[in-house]
Amino acid sequence: STQEGIMQTNLQTQNVKNSLMTSLNDIFDTKCHLGIEQKKSKTLLDETKLLTTQASDMKNEIVKLRDEVQNLEKQLSSTEHKLKENSVSANNYELETAKLMAEIIEEEA
Repeated sequence: STQEGIMQTNLQTQNVKNSLMTSLNDIFDTKCHLGIEQKKSKTLLDETKLLTTQASDMKNEIVKLRDEVQNLEKQLSSTEHKLKENSVSANNYELETAKLMAEIIEEEA
């Protein structure tokens, strides 16, 4: 009886201690998992910031390239216009030269 009661109390105490240790281990595991997930979240946040910065840089580069393309298109258009003007001038020069040659030939004849 008293001996059995003491043994029973010791057994219950040991069970409570074991249960407490299990709970403490669970808490420790949960904290470890939480730390891991926090690190993952921080890494993802850092990657997101980096990608956002890269996307912004790419958008700026695209705007810059579009401006360069527009400037090149204007230069091309201007060059084409000058080429047409020069072609017309060359044709007019040839016509004038031919006309003068014809006049010279007529005068000599």
